[in-house]
Amino acid sequence: MSVKERALQLITNPNGRMSTSDTLVVSAFISSTLVLLYSTFKGDLTEWLFLGYISAWVAQSQASKQAAIKRDREVSNHE
Repeated sequence: MSVKERALQLITNPNGRMSTSDTLVVSAFISSTLVLLYSTFKGDLTEWLFLGYISAWVAQSQASKQAAIKRDREVSNHE
């Protein structure tokens, strides 16, 4: 599998259509990581910037897991 195919898997649904939410998450991750790297190489990285970066992605991950659990419960209740 090529790099391009793997990158497209990050932003598409299982049915092959582009996922807006996945695209936004990947874009936010790339842009925030670039800001973190830029601040690091510039010598301006602070504990607060690093803590904010880590906290934002942990919070996003946990919110995503909770939404998936809720969605799975609703699906199993309708069956």
